[in-house]
Amino acid sequence: MLFLLKFWLFIGPIAFVALTTSEVAYVLTRLVPAGDTADYVIAGGALFIDLAMMFVTFGVAIKRRDLEEKRESGGIVSKREEGEIWLDCTGMWLVFAAINIISQAAFLLHVISQNPGANTNMTILYVFVASRVAGFILGDASTAFFLAKIDGSRLN
Repeated sequence: MLFLLKFWLFIGPIAFVALTTSEVAYVLTRLVPAGDTADYVIAGGALFIDLAMMFVTFGVAIKRRDLEEKRESGGIVSKREEGEIWLDCTGMWLVFAAINIISQAAFLLHVISQNPGANTNMTILYVFVASRVAGFILGDASTAFFLAKIDGSRLN
């Protein structure tokens, strides 16, 4: 099991970025004419946003861990420090998460709309899209928070 965990901690963040970037690029490149160089700009922009989200997620996890360690060692955590972590880290993560949620949902709904029989039971498909998008975001966050708590490991 530890081997699988180590494998996931390595491949998970890479897979998240690759999959979500591909989804955004897929939808947006359908909006431009074939062979247009905007394809590269769109894919690059999607990659930039997803890489930024990955690093912000990991940064939030590390900052929260450091703050908790300061509390546990008897240090005083000021309201200013708490506010900075909330505004600078968590607030930024929420913005990136919202962008990512919208992008993933747009991709999945676009794919569903391409199916001629998709209008039969949209409720279950909406539930599927919501759960899948939530799973991606929570999986990314939980992997980053797990990585931030590992001390003295070669996984850091």
